[in-house]
Amino acid sequence: MLPRSMQLVASRTAQAYNQRKSRQGAFWEDRYHATAVQTDDHLSRCLIYIDLNMVRAGFVQHPGEWPHCGFHEIQRPRTRYRILDQSALLDVFPVRSIDKLRELHLNWIDAELARTDSKGRDPRWTESVAVGQQYFVDRFRRELGSRAPGRKRIELEHGYQLKEANTLYCPN
Repeated sequence: MLPRSMQLVASRTAQAYNQRKSRQGAFWEDRYHATAVQTDDHLSRCLIYIDLNMVRAGFVQHPGEWPHCGFHEIQRPRTRYRILDQSALLDVFPVRSIDKLRELHLNWIDAELARTDSKGRDPRWTESVAVGQQYFVDRFRRELGSRAPGRKRIELEHGYQLKEANTLYCPN
């Protein structure tokens, strides 16, 4: 279930864009869903995947060229109205300074851009309820209980995912 606050943000964003561009119809390609991500290597992979959204869409060659992305929240953060909590990131990743985090983040981005197989959508981030090690995904599935019918744990190259059930999206 989509958290009410995210639903409101997504709805207002779509309405504002459609009104500004004098258009109608679906704004988001897929319905929004949240993915629980274990705070380790999986979180860094998730950040990189999100940072490369506009590269995959063909709008830019590097996320630094797109002004409205998380890349800038780490590399060139605003002094006010930040989205990412940098101190929380420092607690999660194996670095102790924001400069080291920026260096590490840039290395992750450059390494991913160098991979030839990194240009497509990754179902781990687009079709998962949870991503992480087996115990993390299993615990999340148990906590979902009856709200997890049809969701399967799938082993990946790096960890596991709790995959969304294959159902068609039918609003209301």
